[in-house]
Amino acid sequence: MDTRRFDPFRVKSPSNARATSASESGPDHLDAVVQQTIRRLRAGALWLALAIALSLPASRLYFGLQAKLTGLDVEVEQTADELSRRAGSRPDSWAFERNALAAMLEIVVRRGNVSAARLTDAAQHELAGAGAWVPGRWMQRQATVFDSGVPVATLHLQATSASLLAGAVQGGVVGLLLAAAVWWLIARVALQSLERTFSGLQRARRDAETAGKARSSFMATMSHEIRTPMNGVIGMTSLLLETGLNKTQRHYVDVIRSSGDALLTVINDILEFSKVESGLLLLEPQAFQPGVLAEDVLMLLSHAASQKRLELLCRLDPDVPAWLVADATRLRQVLVNIVGNAVKFTDAGEVLVSIGCPSPGRLRYSVRDTGIGMTAEQARTIFDPFVQADASTTRRFGGTGLGLAISQRMVALMGGSMAATSIAQQGSTFTIEIAASATAAPASAPAPIALDSLLGKRVLLVDNHATNLEIVTTLATGWGMQAVAVDDPLQSLQVFGDGNGFDIAVLDFNMPGMDGAELARRLHALRPDMPLLLLSSSDGAEAASHLFSARLNKPVRRMHLLEALLAALSREVSIDTAPTTLSGTLPLDDRVDRLSSTRVLVVEDNPVNAVVVRTMLERLGFLSEHASSGLEALQAVRRQGYDLVLMDMLMPEMDGLEATRQIRATALEQQPYILAFTANVMAEDRAACTAAGMNAFIGKPVRLSDLERCLAEFARATRA
Repeated sequence: MDTRRFDPFRVKSPSNARATSASESGPDHLDAVVQQTIRRLRAGALWLALAIALSLPASRLYFGLQAKLTGLDVEVEQTADELSRRAGSRPDSWAFERNALAAMLEIVVRRGNVSAARLTDAAQHELAGAGAWVPGRWMQRQATVFDSGVPVATLHLQATSASLLAGAVQGGVVGLLLAAAVWWLIARVALQSLERTFSGLQRARRDAETAGKARSSFMATMSHEIRTPMNGVIGMTSLLLETGLNKTQRHYVDVIRSSGDALLTVINDILEFSKVESGLLLLEPQAFQPGVLAEDVLMLLSHAASQKRLELLCRLDPDVPAWLVADATRLRQVLVNIVGNAVKFTDAGEVLVSIGCPSPGRLRYSVRDTGIGMTAEQARTIFDPFVQADASTTRRFGGTGLGLAISQRMVALMGGSMAATSIAQQGSTFTIEIAASATAAPASAPAPIALDSLLGKRVLLVDNHATNLEIVTTLATGWGMQAVAVDDPLQSLQVFGDGNGFDIAVLDFNMPGMDGAELARRLHALRPDMPLLLLSSSDGAEAASHLFSARLNKPVRRMHLLEALLAALSREVSIDTAPTTLSGTLPLDDRVDRLSSTRVLVVEDNPVNAVVVRTMLERLGFLSEHASSGLEALQAVRRQGYDLVLMDMLMPEMDGLEATRQIRATALEQQPYILAFTANVMAEDRAACTAAGMNAFIGKPVRLSDLERCLAEFARATRA
């Protein structure tokens, strides 16, 4: 089969994620927008200059005309009034005093508002005149001359437009000068300054991009250079712990291993923070089950919690959809950080994860602990980079102070928010809320389990921890069972003996006064045929497993509890549901079969890392061969076929990417399953591996469980 078509760890290429928005938000688009804006501003400056050049003469002409007409109206009224007074004082002779009348009209013309004046009688014969009268001129006004209220003559006044045109020309000249000044200031000075500023910003952006690429390259190189020796340290200590060591030796190796893990955590935090700050973090939405995701996180941290005897609990509101769409990988990373901190800073009590949907399209996780808590001032700064609650926190608990800063930025990228409330010495509550839309179950999801056999069944729940008892009671009731919850084992015996017909009992192990094992013996004495389930976070419960139909480790997964209840009530063979290894672990018979049939090639230029990986493979039942470069790997694959190739990325002569491309281009009877095995763990590195034709990706330093999980995926792929 062509294994290139199967890729359980395929990472979306960043170029694909950016392709849809490159034309809208890329640097080239920004340049085009700025240039277009400058062109529009220049065009606007031109239109403004034209408006100024035209508006000044037009306004001068308009207002001059209004003043001219107003003056003409005033002159005709005043002169007509004066002529009316003269006619009234000498009614018999005024019309024959032509020289006197002409003199009066000359005075009017000399005042400047009038260019010509005429006085006519009722028959339109001219009595007197002054100035050159031009027939047909439109700027004219007339008024009637009265003698004791009787019209005796008509006064005609006329004005020229020469002064108006002269004013308009003057306004035009001034407007052109002002328009030229405006154009110069805007188009030549301001826009050129803007272009220079933008050019400077472009240079600064290019410098920043160059610096960002240099930083990314530096981070990738440092990641590889640090992770490569770390792979040898952590890998060898893991292998050493599985050998026969005395107590002191094992303690020393444990210290080395834990120190290596702590150093790796610091490296991961710094790299992740660098990606977030540089905007290289991309979201990959996918369908997930919010309750299962939280349970996975709690299971991951259950060992650390059990060492401190902490209760890890998960409460899921019934209105939360079974399947949602969001970036489950980043959400899990955030929850691991928050729940991990809760476990770290809590010495006694519980850590409760509550899941709810405050509104459609929103998902909320709330993590409450009973730990050391914080003051209000500490809570305000807890999300700042490289900040912890106080200086003693780093000395006591370690860490970089980057986890919450990274988590807050990831939550913001997912369209959400993150907040913390706390009371010193009483505990803290961290709440994250993100955008997550409901979706149908994927086709690959298992079919819902029929609950008919649980309907109406009576179950006795015994647990001294109130929150855990409430959660299990809610689950059982939701499945249609009749639950009776008791927080005291002695009281549970009384409840059981009162004639209540129980079908099954679910018991905690660590309880005051009487543990779960002793309670199981007494219940069996009263009712030997009733199935019992044990909930435990203690290794001491293994000795009492024979008393129960199933033993479930805390924190209890809802699906495990449901399956155990169904199996116990159907009287199936007793089972032990305590998880031993990851679900991807290869069955023993598969290991034995593949020991002789699977051909494995490890391509690694570092001899220590090669020994680590080949030893891990041998522990898992796989024999392997070694190539120290991509060129050797290519020659080996062409010489004889391999089923599985573990390919490092950075190697001399030919790197892993080029070797993979050439292997895929080679006509082979069967293409191998190529697993990227590298210290380059950035998103672009994963994308490059996928683009080259690799099937899966595992980052250095490699842990035995991680390699085991990848091999399980390889086994499933080759069986398909």
